[in-house]
Amino acid sequence: MHREKHQRLIESLLSPDRWNTQNWRLSQILFYLDVIQKKDKDTDIQSDEQQYLLNLVNYHAESLEESLDIFTTTSRLLFASTPLETQPVTLLDKILQLEDEFNKEKYSELNVSINNPKEPLMMHGDNNLLQVAFKNLGRLIKQIHPHHQGYLLFEVYREQNSAKLQITKEKFDSTNENGLSIYPFEVNPEWFIVHTIADLHGGKFTVDDSNKDKCIFYLNLPLQKT
Repeated sequence: MHREKHQRLIESLLSPDRWNTQNWRLSQILFYLDVIQKKDKDTDIQSDEQQYLLNLVNYHAESLEESLDIFTTTSRLLFASTPLETQPVTLLDKILQLEDEFNKEKYSELNVSINNPKEPLMMHGDNNLLQVAFKNLGRLIKQIHPHHQGYLLFEVYREQNSAKLQITKEKFDSTNENGLSIYPFEVNPEWFIVHTIADLHGGKFTVDDSNKDKCIFYLNLPLQKT
């Protein structure tokens, strides 16, 4: 990767604001753990209160872990060579893993559906890299709306020698009000990760955000040659 081409992304990854946020999350984890420890010593902490504090610790720990994962993955794709260890991969398996993520309790108001062709679409790719791509694709989808309501539609097509995955996510006006956006692409590491891994496989990843009511993600990946 040419440093000049991705200068804005690199600057975003190294920005003080980004790392101040991570330092704040770490301080919150240490603070709540200290509160729990002191309460254990001084009084009989109530189970509900303890669970509440532990939930706060878990929330900040998961957010910190996700941020560091995005940083290290983006850095590897930017600065290290990425050889592919190819093997047969079923596209539907990756989609079902994403569906499971969106079927968790906190996304319960999101209506998820899948339209899949009868024949399984087999790709020849790096399973681990594709797993990373789909995980970050899920993160991009979540950026569209903070409350995870509405619908999410996965549609899979065979398009000549490639598999085309079209993901339609309903948008809400509050997205813009809260400043949550996948734009600009140049400084969005999750978009960079998905786009780069698709490109490494000879595929393509694009986003159509021109419709005010929905956002559509397109992921094309080559099919396994028969």
